[in-house]
Amino acid sequence: NEEEFAVLKAMLGHGGSEDAFLASLFSDFRLELIALTRGAAGAELIAPGQRWRGTPPVVGGIADTVGAGDAFASMLAFALIHSWDAPRILDAALAFSSRICAVRGAVPDGDALYDEMKAWIKETSDE
Repeated sequence: NEEEFAVLKAMLGHGGSEDAFLASLFSDFRLELIALTRGAAGAELIAPGQRWRGTPPVVGGIADTVGAGDAFASMLAFALIHSWDAPRILDAALAFSSRICAVRGAVPDGDALYDEMKAWIKETSDE
């Protein structure tokens, strides 16, 4: 997330711009992709020379944000394993993490939220 990104930047002693820091992360650590979440402002997927931005969908109300990062990361991993393109990855990760924010705690009671996400995946699948 953006707060941890700033801490990492300070820990590594990088005083340059965000773009310069991203470039150094890609080269120094041989990264292929960085996912940067920005809370209510959405998230970005960043690859060398490319950047995709997404905004979270509106949910019925925020109960709390516990588990949102884990939800985003789990959907990101699922999508990468299935070779989805960046816009679809962002849509799915933001949708799942936003819906987790609508329930109290990190794990919803019952399977309704998971069933909804499975249906969304099936509906948006081009496979």
